[in-house]
Amino acid sequence: MLRPVLLPTLIELLAHEADRNVRRSIISLLTAAHDIPVALLVPYLGDSHWYVVRNAIQLLAFSPDARPLVHLRQTAHYPDKRVRKEAVRTLGRMGAAGQDASILLRQFLRDSDAGVRTLAARMIGPEAGEAGVAELLLQLEHPDFPTRSVDEVEAVCDALARVANGKQVDTQVAVSYTHLTLPTIYPV
Repeated sequence: MLRPVLLPTLIELLAHEADRNVRRSIISLLTAAHDIPVALLVPYLGDSHWYVVRNAIQLLAFSPDARPLVHLRQTAHYPDKRVRKEAVRTLGRMGAAGQDASILLRQFLRDSDAGVRTLAARMIGPEAGEAGVAELLLQLEHPDFPTRSVDEVEAVCDALARVANGKQVDTQVAVSYTHLTLPTIYPV
C-alpha cells in the first residue's frame, strides 16, 4: 500500500503548513485509519510551535503502537495552554474509549491555567477512584478555590460527584467531602 510511504511526508507537511484549513485536511487524511507509527509523532511533541505539538497530540490517538500516557506526560508542562488543553481533550477521549487516563488527568487538575484545570475536571471519570477523589478534595481545600470561576468550581464539584459514585471509591473517602465548606456561588 502507498499509505505507509505517505505518512512521514504528510506529517512533515502538517508540521510546516501555515494554512489552518490545509492542516485540517491533512489531519483528516492522517486520521482516516489508526495506523500512524508513534515514532513519526514523538519528535513533534517538543516542537516550539504550539500548533505542531497540538496536532501531534491529536494524532497520537491514531497510533496503534502509541502508549499515549507516556508521550502525553511530556506535554503536561508545555508553555502554551492550548497544547495542555489538547492533551486533556485527548485524555478525555481515551477515557471515553475505556482507557484509564486518570493518572495524567489528575496532574492536569493542578495546572497553572484555570481553563486547563476546568477541562481536566470535566474529563475525569469514575476510573480515577480514591486517588481522583483525593485530588479533587485537594482542589476544594485549596486556599484560592473560593475565588475561582463558577465554571471551574462547578466542574470540580461535578467531577467529585462523578468520581465518588464510582464503585472503586472507598465510601469513607467519598463521604468526607460532605464535611467541606463549599464556596458560595452567586449568579452574575
